[in-house]
Amino acid sequence: MSHLNSIQLEQLQEIGSYLHQTRQEQSKPLAEIATATYIPLRLLKAIENAQEEALPQAIFIQGFIRRYGDALGLDGMTLAQRFSTDSSPVATLEKPEPQPIPAPEPPPAPAKPATQQESSTVELPFKPIYGWYLLAGICAIAGLILSTRFFSSPAPQEPTAKQEVPPSPTTEQPPIVDESSTNSPSTPEASPEAIIPKASPEVQATPEPEVPPPQTAPATSAPIAINTDITGESWMRITVDGKVEFEGIAKEGTQQQWTAKEKLKLETGNAGAVMLSVNGEAAKPLGKLGAVKQVTLTPDAARPQFEN
Repeated sequence: MSHLNSIQLEQLQEIGSYLHQTRQEQSKPLAEIATATYIPLRLLKAIENAQEEALPQAIFIQGFIRRYGDALGLDGMTLAQRFSTDSSPVATLEKPEPQPIPAPEPPPAPAKPATQQESSTVELPFKPIYGWYLLAGICAIAGLILSTRFFSSPAPQEPTAKQEVPPSPTTEQPPIVDESSTNSPSTPEASPEAIIPKASPEVQATPEPEVPPPQTAPATSAPIAINTDITGESWMRITVDGKVEFEGIAKEGTQQQWTAKEKLKLETGNAGAVMLSVNGEAAKPLGKLGAVKQVTLTPDAARPQFEN
């Protein structure tokens, strides 16, 4: 015998199908749910398949649903409340037997209106004395109205003579004389020849700025002057009067002038890449490419002295 009513069965089918679908989406076996909820495996299968014969009373089924939902990460309490624990049978309503509908009674016939002849009228007996009273009253009212109008109408007034109003004397206004045409002397119109145009201001040309002549570099007064032209990278050291002025790698294309009073010393690690000009003479390479050279110049020496 079924211990669940039809409403509970529908709720159990809906909840069991929802739990089964959620478990499949999470790829969890039913045995794992049984271990986590301590619910026998056969009861979990009965809940998913809505097998009411294998399930206990409705109150226990509601508890199983709550623990099953919590194991899947759902709101087990809300899910369990969707299953009703009221197992009372659902009362079925019996259809009432149809009863014959009585035929409608015909409406009563409208009453005929009473004609003038059939209607009873009460006629008062006419007496001749009432007529005299009525006529006397009408005459009295008419006389009263006439006398009231006669005494209340005002007496006719004699027409009064119109008072002639003398015309007001008009004051003659003196003629208006245009003083501008009489007093002011007539100004002669300016002829086109009398108009002298204003002389426009002369535009003064701004003088061009004078360009100073190019200044030539003053000739060096030092007794020793050299010019170096680097055609390739080379290490070089320049010593002027005992002081090192440059030491490092000279880049290709570098041109420089050096002057000294007593002594000028030039050392290079790539003599073929250094073009040297002494006191304005033609530039010549110090030596072969890759050769190490050392040159010492003094005011007494006319040409470079090469040292090893």
